Amino acid sequence: MKLILHSMGAKKLLATLGLLIKEYRASAMSQDEFAQRLGVSRKTVSNMEQGKAVNSEILFDALSLLKLDQPLLSELGKLRLPDPKLRHRKSDQRVLDNDF
Repeated sequence: MKLILHSMGAKKLLATLGLLIKEYRASAMSQDEFAQRLGVSRKTVSNMEQGKAVNSEILFDALSLLKLDQPLLSELGKLRLPDPKLRHRKSDQRVLDNDF
């Protein structure tokens, strides 16, 4: 099943991760060796490095193999998530007069 990316943000993220993977992988091993370690084809590694959509598990395994997963998780941990108590809800309730 192929994921269809609708947002430019997702495409930019894939491209950035692809370049990061390529830079770190190239300093340590060839695409063929990296593909073998991941259990994928060299074409899949090439696609990932070009920022094309690949299976997320393969992407995460690639980041882990290059020891990039922990630094990325650390940075993601710094992001502030919205407080669920402050979420805005659409109100369906009508204000009714107390005049009966």
